[in-house]
Amino acid sequence: MKRPTKTAFEQDAFGGWRRFFCYMKRAGVRRKAKRQVHKRERREAKEECNHDYDNPIRHGRAHYTCRNCGGDISLDLILLHELEDEEEN
Repeated sequence: MKRPTKTAFEQDAFGGWRRFFCYMKRAGVRRKAKRQVHKRERREAKEECNHDYDNPIRHGRAHYTCRNCGGDISLDLILLHELEDEEEN
């Protein structure tokens, strides 16, 4: 699936016409556009994510990440555990 482009710079970098634009032939210009798009996609995915606290990925003794977005949810799990302990008492 093609990713939607938001700016003309991204459209030039991903479109077929990039071979004809002089500025796209310089080193690193297309890579800069790709970094911009990927950064926006990661940020949007992180904003949309409803963290999966029941099934996290465990990295070591006390480091957990969300399966959906890869965000760090270690502190969230600790706080949820403390709330559950308070409710039981």
